[in-house]
Amino acid sequence: MKLNIYLPIICLLFFCSKFVSAQTDSTETDISSKKTPYFKASLNFLTNNVYQGRTDSVKVPYLTASFAYYLKNGLNINVSESFQTNTSKFDNFAVDLGYDHDLSDEWALTVDLNKSFYNKNSTSIRSAVLADLDAEIIYDPGFLTFNLSAGLAFASKTDYTTALSVSHWFALDKAEHLSIVPQFMVNAGTQNFYTDYRKKTGKRKLIAITNYTVANNTGFAILDYEIDAPITWANKSWSFFLDPVFAIPVHPITTTTTSTVSYLDKTKNTTKTNTENLKGVFYASVGIDFKFK
Repeated sequence: MKLNIYLPIICLLFFCSKFVSAQTDSTETDISSKKTPYFKASLNFLTNNVYQGRTDSVKVPYLTASFAYYLKNGLNINVSESFQTNTSKFDNFAVDLGYDHDLSDEWALTVDLNKSFYNKNSTSIRSAVLADLDAEIIYDPGFLTFNLSAGLAFASKTDYTTALSVSHWFALDKAEHLSIVPQFMVNAGTQNFYTDYRKKTGKRKLIAITNYTVANNTGFAILDYEIDAPITWANKSWSFFLDPVFAIPVHPITTTTTSTVSYLDKTKNTTKTNTENLKGVFYASVGIDFKFK
């Protein structure tokens, strides 16, 4: 990814941090003064790597270790390494630069820039995406929490994504250490990433044949619906979570692959059209976090 793609993103995060530090509202200053920088170490297991309701024909389970540092002004950085357990290989290394800010008691803003480095033989659909930039607005009036996000996914062509979710937090004990958050989410976006994914799988399966793959319907559309209900136990330092998710992918993507086989005296071209075989997918993650200063 070229540097000129990241420059405006870095500038945006820098501007946000300067904007927040310049606020003069006394209430916000009191809240900010109570925040202190901290570290967070995490370990989690994901049963299958699913992206926009889509996954490879073979499951991609990850054991991921991550380490993050959160600054007082809302900026944070996180590095993570994912080990694919069914193939015994390190499949992904990622760096995230984020920014979180409480706009008021009911409104919050988050911005996140992710750069991922995948194993060249990765079978994850997500491996077609080189980097992401996402911004999210959170509105919590008390009875429900609404999240609206918009993002850019950088691949050979940039995808535009958006997501809308509705959730509610329930305490499961009097001390409010144990909680569950049922959530319904809709993901939408363009689908250029799928062309890159099909090209990767084509090269892997047909080494001696030259392939050219193009997705025929890459316009903006709803990609999947997701229902999940993360359960968390947390205190000041430790948290344990289980997050089961059921994703219902929609709007199947159709691709056309032209294959060329070269012989000594001729070449042969074949064309094949493939439409995604979509079906609901269940996956889950379980993990532990430890925060310290």
